[in-house]
Amino acid sequence: MSSAPTDHDSPNWLKARIAGVVWRITPNCLDVTRLASEERDHPLPLSTRTRLGLHRLFCQYCARYTEQLALLREASQRLPVQQERFGEPALSSDAKARLKRALQEQALRES
Repeated sequence: MSSAPTDHDSPNWLKARIAGVVWRITPNCLDVTRLASEERDHPLPLSTRTRLGLHRLFCQYCARYTEQLALLREASQRLPVQQERFGEPALSSDAKARLKRALQEQALRES
């Protein structure tokens, strides 16, 4: 004697219910991207940080965006160190003039 399956019979019903609650209590993706940038500038309230973290647990795209922001911040902080290490570009004035002529000639050929 089988009956029609109910929502509770589905193996993912609990996961779907939890996800529904998470989406209701967390900011939407657009707000998460804005808040992730703000988070880099100044500390956010604990409740906001908690809601952001919860959203990122369920949204791989927002989690990835936040990781990319962290990577960009780290790279930009290292940039001045790398510039000092390698110094200024070493093109002679003659090499700059040749490069400029070659670019002008190529522009004339293409037009």
